Amino acid sequence: MNKIHLLLCFQWVLYCVFHSLLANSKVKKIFNTYFKISSNSYRIGYNLLAIGWLLALIYNLAAIKSSEIFYPNLYSDILAVILMLTGGAIMIQCIYKYFYQHSGLSVQKISVQLQTNGIHSLIRHPLYLGTILFLAGIFIMWPLMKNLFVIGIIIIYTLAGVWLEEEKLITQFGDAYIKYKARVPMILPRIKFRNN
Repeated sequence: MNKIHLLLCFQWVLYCVFHSLLANSKVKKIFNTYFKISSNSYRIGYNLLAIGWLLALIYNLAAIKSSEIFYPNLYSDILAVILMLTGGAIMIQCIYKYFYQHSGLSVQKISVQLQTNGIHSLIRHPLYLGTILFLAGIFIMWPLMKNLFVIGIIIIYTLAGVWLEEEKLITQFGDAYIKYKARVPMILPRIKFRNN
């Protein structure tokens, strides 16, 4: 790993740390109490900061030259496209479903309900699965050393996010979530085989 890759990894880890820190309910409460920033304003600011910082990181990533780990071929490209389309479709569905209630754009208080239908009847965290599939596709399509490091960091961060999200959902929904958790897998759907 050279200095450029080390700096790149540091930038992405820093982003992940601040992304989680600013999403923490205690930090939100501090901004609300001491700076008199409403929850909606905080969410809008948080989302704008997260998107702007992420775009800057992606721009920086694109500018860095890096060596290939393997040489893609037609089969790897097909696999990459399938993974990116599948992951992207799952992500878009989840973002569309949750965007309004989590963006801070709604003036009214939106009641958050436990989602157990649709894709949520197969897995508890489809957005995380979609993200991992999409990133795996990107790496297979562009198997560069820089992409391996960054995608590795994002996947580790995503998996850590799943565990943190679980605690938050148990606190928020209690027994309903515990029962849901017992019957639906976290991130990979169960494959059922028919017995003849």
